[in-house]
Amino acid sequence: MPNRPIFKGNRLLWQPIVSRYSGSIAMAELEEMVGRVESLVAAKDWAALAELDDEVRRCVDEAVADAGELGQERVRAGVERLQALYDQARESSEKERDEAAEALRANNRTQKAAKAYLDNQ
Repeated sequence: MPNRPIFKGNRLLWQPIVSRYSGSIAMAELEEMVGRVESLVAAKDWAALAELDDEVRRCVDEAVADAGELGQERVRAGVERLQALYDQARESSEKERDEAAEALRANNRTQKAAKAYLDNQ
């Protein structure tokens, strides 16, 4: 890991550079992202989940890039958990969409029946 010079008083010290992409930071961000996605899926907050998508992708890319340093199993587990959450979100949102579509069709049938009844009066 590269070092950078820092000065304390008149002494020169060398401090390790910790980048945004260092292993522990990337893994912590991935684990935090899993928690955020879990919360959004549980709340069925599809709009917020969609807004978070680019950040999730960036976080996964960083963790995968550092997989050797982080340990491939931890990264794989995090990515697989995110994939499972996205699958759950897709299934749940599709179910909600289908239920809404059925409710609209039922409403249309009711309106047509009411119109037919009134037309035959």
